[in-house]
Amino acid sequence: MKISQRLSMVKILGALLISMVVSGCSGDEGSNNFFLSSYGVQAEEVLSAAMVEPSGDISISEGESLDFRAEVKGGNRPYIFKWTFDGSAPESDMLSAEDVLFSTAGIYEVVFSVKDSHDTVSTDSVVVTVNPAGLSIWYCDSDGDGYGDAGNYVQDISAPEGYVTDNTDCNDSDALIHPGAYEICGDGIDQDCNGIDLSCPPPATWYKDSDGDGYSDGTTLVSVSAPVGYRLENSLVSDQIDCNDDDSSVYPGAVEICGDGIDQDCDGSDLVCVDNDGDGFDQSQGDCDDENADVYPGAVEICGDNIDNNCNGFVDEGCAGYSIHGVLRHRGVPMYQLTSAAPVILCRDHGTSQVISEAAVIYNQADSVYEIFNLAGTIDISVSFHVTGDGATLPGNYLAWKEVDETDAGVDDIEVERIIHLIEPWDNTNIEFSVDDTPAGHATPVRFEWAALAGATTYRVYITRVRDQDHPDGYGYIETAVNVAVQDTVYVAHLSASGDSDHYEFSVWAYDGDSSIGLYVTTCTDGHAWEYRFKVSDTGIDADGDGYTCAQGDCDDSNADIHPGAFEVCGDGIDNDCDGLIDEGCETWGTWQRMYGGNDDDSARAIRQTSDGGYVMAGYSESTDIPGVTSHGGGDYYIVKLDADGNVEWQRMYGGSDYDCAYAVRQTSDSGYVVAGYSKSTDIPGTINHGSYGSYVIKLDPFGDIEWQRMYGGSGFDITYDIEQTSDGGYVMAGYSNSTDIPGVTNNGLWDYYLVRLDADGNVLWQRMYGGSQRDFAYAVRQTSDGGYIMSGRSDSAEIPGVTLSGDWDSYIVKLDAAGNVQWQRMYGGNAHDEVISIEQSADGGYIGAGYSESTDIPGVTKNPAADYYIIRLDRTGNVLWQRMFGGSGNDYGKSIAQTTDGGYLLAGQSYSADIPGVTNNGLYDYYVIKLDQAGYVDWHRMYGGSNSDSTYASAQTADDGYILAGQSYSADIPGVTNNGESDCYLIKIDPDDIE
Repeated sequence: MKISQRLSMVKILGALLISMVVSGCSGDEGSNNFFLSSYGVQAEEVLSAAMVEPSGDISISEGESLDFRAEVKGGNRPYIFKWTFDGSAPESDMLSAEDVLFSTAGIYEVVFSVKDSHDTVSTDSVVVTVNPAGLSIWYCDSDGDGYGDAGNYVQDISAPEGYVTDNTDCNDSDALIHPGAYEICGDGIDQDCNGIDLSCPPPATWYKDSDGDGYSDGTTLVSVSAPVGYRLENSLVSDQIDCNDDDSSVYPGAVEICGDGIDQDCDGSDLVCVDNDGDGFDQSQGDCDDENADVYPGAVEICGDNIDNNCNGFVDEGCAGYSIHGVLRHRGVPMYQLTSAAPVILCRDHGTSQVISEAAVIYNQADSVYEIFNLAGTIDISVSFHVTGDGATLPGNYLAWKEVDETDAGVDDIEVERIIHLIEPWDNTNIEFSVDDTPAGHATPVRFEWAALAGATTYRVYITRVRDQDHPDGYGYIETAVNVAVQDTVYVAHLSASGDSDHYEFSVWAYDGDSSIGLYVTTCTDGHAWEYRFKVSDTGIDADGDGYTCAQGDCDDSNADIHPGAFEVCGDGIDNDCDGLIDEGCETWGTWQRMYGGNDDDSARAIRQTSDGGYVMAGYSESTDIPGVTSHGGGDYYIVKLDADGNVEWQRMYGGSDYDCAYAVRQTSDSGYVVAGYSKSTDIPGTINHGSYGSYVIKLDPFGDIEWQRMYGGSGFDITYDIEQTSDGGYVMAGYSNSTDIPGVTNNGLWDYYLVRLDADGNVLWQRMYGGSQRDFAYAVRQTSDGGYIMSGRSDSAEIPGVTLSGDWDSYIVKLDAAGNVQWQRMYGGNAHDEVISIEQSADGGYIGAGYSESTDIPGVTKNPAADYYIIRLDRTGNVLWQRMFGGSGNDYGKSIAQTTDGGYLLAGQSYSADIPGVTNNGLYDYYVIKLDQAGYVDWHRMYGGSNSDSTYASAQTADDGYILAGQSYSADIPGVTNNGESDCYLIKIDPDDIE
C-alpha cells in the first residue's frame, strides 16, 4: 500500500506551474496550483519509498522474528524514516528494522514512511500474518492446477484436501490458467497470469514445401499460422525451385545417385555412374577411393600399407603383426651376420628395431632376445655366428671357459649357447645348424625350448646322434646321447662335432601320467658353419598384448601402456606413444586428465568449453565432503567451472532433499549457464514438483548463483536430457514423459518425446509430445539452421504415422518447424535394439547421429557381436547417406557425436571390447573415442581408463583443435589421477599433437 503526493510541472514563461495532487486512503483527490520561479530551480525526481525485504505479504508463526528493509529514491534530503508495526513492536526511525519479534497471532500491517526536507511523504507497507504456533496458511486450489486463490485461504497444521501453498493463480476456476501455463495468442485470456494476453503475429507469406526438404515449388499462401506443408521464406534453404516437391530426396543440391533415372539435384539430368579405376565398383557402390583399383568393398586388406583396402572404415585391420617360428638368443659378445632374401625387421628385447634389407653385421654386448619379422611374405632367414678374437680382450658378459689350444697357446675358446625355440608344438620341423670342432672333452651347449602342451605333466626328451661317416654304405649307426624326463619346457644339451656328415635328431614326447599325448620332432644337421635357419611367418607375436608388435613400431613390447598411438602421460619420462619424443606437447598444450568429486558416487554427464577457454561440467553427486560445497540430500546437480588447465574456479550443488540429476549444460549469451535434468525433490525453493520426477531447469549467472529455477511436467515422470539456447535468447529442451495431465499437451501412449519451448525467463511458450502408444524416449535436441528443431532417441511404437518399426526398438528422429510441427519423422535400424543418443546438424545442412545398435541386418553395415557404436549420416530430409558400426566382441555404446573443424566427426562412448584392433582395453568398460573423416572412416581411435568401469557421456572439440571427454570412472589405478570415492567425474583433455 502506498500513499504519495504527485507533482507535475509545466514551464510557463520562465516560471513553473506546479500542480500537486494529493491522494489519500479514501481515494479523494484535491488539487492546488502555485507558481515558482524557474531560475536556479531544477525539477527533482518524485520521492518514492519501497519495501524490499520482505518484498510482499508474508505469513509466519507466533514467536518468529523478521528483518525489514526499504529503499528510498528522489525527493530532497535529508530524510526522516519511520517504521510502524501495528502495535506488535515499538516504532523505529531507521532505514531498516532488524529482528522484529511477532509474539502474538494476528494480522499486522507493517508501514514504512519517509518524509523529505520539503515535507513530502511516501509510504509502502506489507501485511504480516502471524499464525498460531504450528498453523500455516493454505490456499484453495479449486481447479486442481497446483496454484491457489490468494483470497480464499484457511489456517491449519497440514493442508486440507484441495488446498496448496502457492497463491498466485489468477483464475482458480480454469486449470489451464496459472503461472507458466501455455499462452494462446489473441484469445483475450491471460493463461500464464503475467498480466497480459499474448499478441498473435501478423499474417505472413508461407511457401509450399510438401516433402519438408527445405525447398519450395513456388506455391504461396498468406496466413497467420503455418498451413500444413508450408513454411516461411526465411526457413527455406534457398529460393531455388524444387523440381519434385513430393519427394524429400529430390531438391537443388541433393546427393545425386547415379544411374537410377532420377534427377535428385534438380540440375536437369541423372548422374551417369562411372567406375574410374576399373575395379568393378563406383562411389555409389561404396568404393572409398575410386582412383585406386586395389581399393573397393570386399578387397583383400593389405597389411602395412596404411590403406583401408576393403572400405570398411578400418585401416590394416586383422594384421596382428609379423613373427618368427624361433627366437634367437645369444650370450656374450659374438659378432653375427644376418642374411635375408627380402627386407626384414630385427627387434631386440621386444623393443628396439631396425630394418635389414641385405646382409648385415651387428654387434651386441648384452644377453638379448631377437625377433625377426618379415615385410614381404614368408621367406627364409639365416643367421650365422662367427666368434673370433682373444677371449681376454672381448668385453661384456659371456659364458666361456679357458682352454689353451696346444697349437695356439694364446687363444681362448669361446662357448656360445645356441637356442632352438620351437614355438609351434608337435610339428615336424628341420632346423639346420652346425657346431665347429671343439677342443677335446668339450661340447657346444644347445638350448631346446618348446611350447607347452595342455594337459601334459612331464616331457621325455630324446636326442640321438647319427654317425654316417663310419659306414661307407651310407646307412651309418645311431648313438643315443640323451634320454631323460623333464618337467620344464626347456632342455640344454651339450653337443659336439666329429665329422662333416654327423647330424642330431631331437624329439619331445608329452605325457599325462603314463599316457603319451603328443610329439614334437626336429632334425639338427651337423656341418662346419655355425648357422641357424628360421622360417618367417605373418602371424603376430604381441608380447604385452597391447595390439602392437615390435615390427609395428612398439618401442617397448613388455609394457602394454606403451605402443604407437598410446596416450602420452605427461611427466612420466617415457615415450608412451613411440614417436621418439618423451612427454611431447605437455609444455605447449597442457594435455591433462582429472577427477572431481568426493566420497560417494559422482558423474559428469555434460561438458562444454566456455568463452574464456575453460570448461563447465554438469552431472550429479552423492558426495558429502567436496570442499566448499553443500549437499542438499540424496543426489544433487553438480556443476563445476574449470579453467583451461582443469583447475576448479567454482563448484556448486543444486537441488533438494531427494535425488536430482543434471544431464545437460550450456553457456548462455550473457556468459551465464543453463542446466537441465530431472528432480525427485519436492522442497526446492520457488519450484513445484507435480509428480514423481519433474523436468528441472536452472539458470545461473557467470558465478554459479541462481537467477531462476523451474520445474516442468505433470503428475508422472518427466525427464529432460538436453537443452539448448535458441536464437531468440530462449531455450528448447527435450526428454520424455509419461504424464497425462500436462496442460495443452496430449500423451500418445506409455512414454512420449517431451519438447518444451521456453522464453529467456523460463516461461513456457509452447510444449508438445511426439510418439506412439509405446515407449518413445528423446535424448537430444538441436535448433536447426531453418529455425526448426531436430530430435533423436528411440521408439518401440509401431503405429506412428509415416514410419516403420523394424525391430524391438528403433532409432527415432523427428524434424520440426519453428512452431513444433512435424516436417518429417523417420525410424532407422534393424531387427533388434537401435538408439541415436546424440545428434548434430552438419555443415551441409544434413545431420549426423550416434548411439548404438544390436541389429544384424542393417544394409551395408558389418555387425560385430553384442552392441556396437552406430553412426548414421542423413541429408536434410532424413535420407541415409551412409551408416557405420564400430566396436568389438563386447558391448560398445556410442554416447556423443560432434562435427570437427576438418569436416569429420568425433565419436565417444564406452567399450567393453578387448579385441578392437589397435587399441587396448584397460579393464571392464573404457572411454572409447573415434575420430572419423567426412565419409565416416576411421582417422584414429583411442581407449582411456583403468581396471574398473570408465564411461564417456560427453565430448567436444576444443578451440585448439584438441578434444575434451567427460564421464564417470570407478577406476583407482589411472596414472596421475586420484579417485576420491566410489566413482568420480573423469575428464580428459586430448592435445591435438597427441593424435597426429
